[in-house]
Amino acid sequence: MHGLLAWGSLSMLAGAAAWLYGNLVVRQIGLQALVWGAIDAALAIAGLRATQQAVARGEAVAPIARRDRRVLALNALLDTSYIAGGWWMIRKARSRADRVGIGIGIMIQGFVLIVLDALLAAIFSRYTRNEP
Repeated sequence: MHGLLAWGSLSMLAGAAAWLYGNLVVRQIGLQALVWGAIDAALAIAGLRATQQAVARGEAVAPIARRDRRVLALNALLDTSYIAGGWWMIRKARSRADRVGIGIGIMIQGFVLIVLDALLAAIFSRYTRNEP
């Protein structure tokens, strides 16, 4: 979750700079980075808090990791749909720079998120290796 929080924070900072100072395509990429980064950071903070609270209550880590690993598998499917959706938007943009920028921004987020989800799933699998 710390990786997702770092990505969300970096995405928001880079997105704000691109939105403020870029041309139309770069501004739209920046807007996507800003919004997706805020969502990613909020999800990471919520996940970290929930895990900390569960551990404080004495809950075992393995069931939490197993549940989160299933969520990550679903997220990987969503990530591929983000990439496909961004590609579709670029192809249908008909020379509209704003739509091209939105499509590129969505694809960037999808690519990074699929990598993060795969890494998190690998980390969570360490906690469930000996579980049924």
